[in-house]
Amino acid sequence: MISRKSQLLLSTLDVTAGEGSLLRRVEQHLAAQPTPAGWRRAIAVVNLEARLTYSAVPIRAGAPAERDLTFLEEANLHRDAFPAACPCPLLLWLTELSEAALAKTAPDLWHWRNARFDFERERFLLG
Repeated sequence: MISRKSQLLLSTLDVTAGEGSLLRRVEQHLAAQPTPAGWRRAIAVVNLEARLTYSAVPIRAGAPAERDLTFLEEANLHRDAFPAACPCPLLLWLTELSEAALAKTAPDLWHWRNARFDFERERFLLG
């Protein structure tokens, strides 16, 4: 979506299919869709839950052999590289399960967030 009035380029990165870490996927996305000069950029990451094996996502933190969260663990390890690779807002659209998995499995990356919005809860509060 391009808005010439605000000169903001908002693009969507769907992580459902494809290979590579979240960092690599963001780098590839930015290379494929460069930000025009003078424009601001934001990337919405969707379908993160597709990268999780639900049966392996623990309710409580379990032994590493019992879970398949390598996509999130790798994102946590790459956390220091994100600002250089993606110098723009990265909007993660998460389900409750994927949010819990991110908070438990990638705590350092989770603590870097600037804001958190719960649209389902907001709907009930406004309704």
